[in-house]
Amino acid sequence: MGAELTSLHPVEVSQSPQFLYSLHGGRDARLREPMAVTVDQAGNLYIADTGNDSVKVFRRDGKLLFSFGKSGSAAGEIDYPYGIAVTPEGNILVSEPPNGRITEFDSRGRFRRILVGRTNDMGLIRPGPLAITPQGEIVVADLWGHQVLVLNADGELLRRIGSPGNGTGQLKYPQGVAVDGEGRIWVADGGNNRVQVFDAEGRFLFKVEGPSEGSFALVRGLAVDALGRVLVADAIAGRIWVLDDRGQGLFSFGDPGQGEGQMIHPIGLFIDRSGRIYVADRGRDEVQVWGYPESDAGSQ
Repeated sequence: MGAELTSLHPVEVSQSPQFLYSLHGGRDARLREPMAVTVDQAGNLYIADTGNDSVKVFRRDGKLLFSFGKSGSAAGEIDYPYGIAVTPEGNILVSEPPNGRITEFDSRGRFRRILVGRTNDMGLIRPGPLAITPQGEIVVADLWGHQVLVLNADGELLRRIGSPGNGTGQLKYPQGVAVDGEGRIWVADGGNNRVQVFDAEGRFLFKVEGPSEGSFALVRGLAVDALGRVLVADAIAGRIWVLDDRGQGLFSFGDPGQGEGQMIHPIGLFIDRSGRIYVADRGRDEVQVWGYPESDAGSQ
């Protein structure tokens, strides 16, 4: 999320977003259990269509442009895409836990290379959520390795964050990563049901056990907006918590259900340059778009 910290809205820390619309993929290309979403510099959405072992690409207005990937383990094939991110060069990174790798495609979905493979010397086991730092470094949550790795653009290890366990600074099944404007790395420590915060070098800073009114139900995806607010997807609670930059709860949006703007199992989060919030809801087979409509039109 580090490259997406230039949005103009919201203008107040206490301002809550409004539900705008949902993306389903249409009758012939319907999303199935999407786990992650990202947006490129042109405003196109790349959605990890996890249940279909592919990536679907939409215009900002919701029109499907194309999809890429098919189920498998050969070069260019995809198995259970879990994390997705856009590099500073505009290429697309896709993490595949069953294949134990991170694959790089160009913006048209053409295979470029396997950035990190199953056989690697850094101990990466099951790559999950991805984030990009302002310096273009790649942050990877290792689901089974109970760690977060920071890589350079060529997939080489720079830093390792955390170790298996439930102590301070330790991790268990990390399910989300985000980078804030200070370079701090926020980690959704899923197995310990908390959020932990590390500095850019990987040193532990503090942890968040839950919003001010209680604990998280099931912490998953993370994102940071231009005001430094941290969004936390709470999958079982069916809502998104919004924290300040110290981890204090501000408010939440969304609530459990099948109605418009309601959520069943929100997993992935992304915030684009205009401040629009994208929520990959695995339980509803859709990506919801939230934002600030009174300022949306003039922000592009």
